[in-house]
Amino acid sequence: MIQHKVGRQNDRVVFAESLSRGLQIVVDMPCNKVLDRLYVGSIETLTPYYLTLYNIRQIVSVSDCGEGYEELVHTTMHNPATGEDLPLLQYYVGDLTKSQISMHFDSCALFTHHGRVHDKNVLVHCNQGVSRSPAIVTAYLMCLADDMELVEILQALKVMRSKININTAFISQLLDFKTKWARKVWSNIKYELGDWWKVGLDRSRLERYSKRFVERGLQLQEMPEIQRCQNQDE
Repeated sequence: MIQHKVGRQNDRVVFAESLSRGLQIVVDMPCNKVLDRLYVGSIETLTPYYLTLYNIRQIVSVSDCGEGYEELVHTTMHNPATGEDLPLLQYYVGDLTKSQISMHFDSCALFTHHGRVHDKNVLVHCNQGVSRSPAIVTAYLMCLADDMELVEILQALKVMRSKININTAFISQLLDFKTKWARKVWSNIKYELGDWWKVGLDRSRLERYSKRFVERGLQLQEMPEIQRCQNQDE
């Protein structure tokens, strides 16, 4: 069984909105808020404490199966607040260059947006919240904010969760998705779920966070995944 240490007194929950009040960093928690009703993080979030703290009502899991993982996932899908089972979309994806995570971009985007539209806080998690789950979230954000470049979205995410470092293969798949599929997937999502008034607010927030990354004077060499994107775009 996987064990999780939860120290409530040491927890510092700092959401991305705090940046507008002058804070210079966001503390990386087991999960971090990306947008309203959207969180990205690690498997450590799958405890009754954190699920309740963030009011998680729906989960996207992209991880590889480790010891005790199945038991952990299925025991924590039960919402302690409502007594109901949490909706779960689960894919087994290794954080490997050979993994085709892009085959899950469209279904994860639809599932995530469906939860948000229906006022559910959605958690997208992998093992560490560093590569796989950020890749899934990035694909969703590219659909939602199709006028933003991948570089800008990665900049915004890096402000929200500093440890994000999507592997090279996933970056290539995201670039391909952006070019060929993102707008079509977003069109299908809108056909299924209709227009949502918060999309404009989401886009504005992402643009603001991307600009904040630049304003802080952060260098691209500190973010090799963004440097790779720019090199491929040139």
